[in-house]
Amino acid sequence: MSDLQCAATLLIARHGDAEYGHPSVLSDEGGWLSDKGVEQTTALADSLAGRRVAAVRTSPLGRAVQSGAVAAEILGVESRAVEGLEEFSVGALAGRPHDDPELQSVFMAWVHGDLRRRIPGGVNGEEVLTGYREALLSIADQFRGETVLVFSHGGVMSFVLPRISGNVRDDLAKAKFLPNCGVAEVAVDGDGIDVRTWPGSTDRASCDRRKPPSEQAVLAVVDALERVVVQCHATDPAVGRQRASLRLDLLGGEHPGDG
Repeated sequence: MSDLQCAATLLIARHGDAEYGHPSVLSDEGGWLSDKGVEQTTALADSLAGRRVAAVRTSPLGRAVQSGAVAAEILGVESRAVEGLEEFSVGALAGRPHDDPELQSVFMAWVHGDLRRRIPGGVNGEEVLTGYREALLSIADQFRGETVLVFSHGGVMSFVLPRISGNVRDDLAKAKFLPNCGVAEVAVDGDGIDVRTWPGSTDRASCDRRKPPSEQAVLAVVDALERVVVQCHATDPAVGRQRASLRLDLLGGEHPGDG
């Protein structure tokens, strides 16, 4: 990327509420917007009427592409898909139950900083971070000094954005569960990437409707580990007192799963 003198403003949004053809097993399917998702995306686009959005960019997954199309029509700009903005793939584990122990093991490694662990037939944590960062830099380079609406996914947004930003902690997303069409405002210039604002709610129930397979898998990891903590509490009360913080650390507010 060439040196940016004027910061690009990227409004990075989780896509609208979606439906899935195989919601009961791990899958990389793109899904499609529900009626509620169309309403959410429409409302978001309407709210940005005064931001002079220059373009819309999306992940290649169907639910994000459709969100982009809805918003772009309202905003009167073009929408294009960009590789790297998608939720990470479950790879060869597609079709397995959401609580698959192999996938749980990889997610746990990522949470604890082992980004070289790879999902069989899929990506490792380093590739997720690098691909997402390069996608954002490419968009920013094209739209210097302008504002772009970017539709992505809650899991990858929460996992990556705090880690590639120069001004926030890695646990920025802690206890902040991203709602559909929640927007993180990010500035990108020659000095790097800064998160200006972060969306989210402490009410997970409001953000959990129709979670896609990857997010369901991550929550299965958290629930399984929480059961272990409860068992440990029977013999060590100090462990039990750490239960709430353990759950938040694993989800990281950054729950690598998305909607």
